[in-house]
Amino acid sequence: MKKILNKDDIKTILLGSIAFGIMIGVGNTLAYLGGNFSGESIMIGLISTLSAIIPFTIVMIILKKLDKNSINNLNSRYESIKTK
Repeated sequence: MKKILNKDDIKTILLGSIAFGIMIGVGNTLAYLGGNFSGESIMIGLISTLSAIIPFTIVMIILKKLDKNSINNLNSRYESIKTK
């Protein structure tokens, strides 16, 4: 069975989700809590991290499919030009 995502893609998804969660947590701390870092901002960051994994995965799958289709299109164009 062919895997859709490889290990590098999964690492990218996890790192992107973690970065998103940290960004939301820090933004929440600065905007709503007046710079006071608390457990609430940590929890919001963790929830944001977990909720970002699914959309990041969907986007990664779509990008992989588009990349594969564009490579196939380029190869077919190259073959048609080469045979002329």
